[in-house]
Amino acid sequence: PLVLEAESQPAYHSSGRSAALYIEGYENSTVARLTAKSGEVFRQPTDGFTESSLLHDRGGLTVGGRGDEPALER
Repeated sequence: PLVLEAESQPAYHSSGRSAALYIEGYENSTVARLTAKSGEVFRQPTDGFTESSLLHDRGGLTVGGRGDEPALER
């Protein structure tokens, strides 16, 4: 097997911007705004786009350290 990696370290960008979770308010303000604006498309796709639901409730856990409370609240 051969793995070609473009990043400087393994697993860089391997999570966070994943299609696995839709999280409004995640990342920097630009990404958070784009995510929020795309929400309606995921919640109610245009007719004929898909017959399957694009969003499903999922569990998640966000962890932070002391001093991270303001960010966690946002």
